[in-house]
Amino acid sequence: MPLILRIPKRGFKNPHREETIVFNIHRLEGHEFPDNLVSRETLLEMGILKGSAQKIKILALGEPTKAYTIQDLEVSTAAREKIQKSGGRILSSD
Repeated sequence: MPLILRIPKRGFKNPHREETIVFNIHRLEGHEFPDNLVSRETLLEMGILKGSAQKIKILALGEPTKAYTIQDLEVSTAAREKIQKSGGRILSSD
């Protein structure tokens, strides 16, 4: 058996990888947010978000029925349009 086949193979795990948790709009619909404010803190308090992800992004699957205020979260372009069309706002710390 050749040496290359006898050596154990080991993978690579990037220590600098940023974990992103993805939420769709329809997943936000089943919860009552205080003042319709969606942020990292409200997601943690309500138990929707578990763990400590570095990034949270909202995608456009579903239709918003409320005027959500998204604070300090990443939002896709299509989700931004849907949220603003329903009367919501997107606030960023930039």
